[in-house]
Amino acid sequence: MKNRKPIMDSIWCMTKCSLCTTFMNLSMFFVIFSPMIALCNLLCYIILGTPIHYLLRKQEWMFQTIMVWLIVNTVSIIIMCHLIMPPTEGEGPMCISPIVIILPVTSVLASFLSIIPIGFLCRKARKKTDD
Repeated sequence: MKNRKPIMDSIWCMTKCSLCTTFMNLSMFFVIFSPMIALCNLLCYIILGTPIHYLLRKQEWMFQTIMVWLIVNTVSIIIMCHLIMPPTEGEGPMCISPIVIILPVTSVLASFLSIIPIGFLCRKARKKTDD
């Protein structure tokens, strides 16, 4: 069992290499897709969120938060999923890309977490109008 150490060293080295490569690939993924995601979210919040927030300005901030969160994130997730789904017609092999799995999962997670800043900002805007 004297040969065990070089094997374990090789495994550890390749583990570190795979982690570095994964982080580099993820960073490139986010560099490429971040502007598209930011633009989509910006447009969804401005086009959908503004009228909802304005129409519900007399309501409680919690109700505003839930309505803005629900409507904007539903539309945003539908748009994002529509943009990344591969076309169903056409020739050639059909395969599932990791993007088809990763982007919807991260979009759903981000949409759940987005209720925090939406609530904070709706509450802050409500306090500002009450003063």
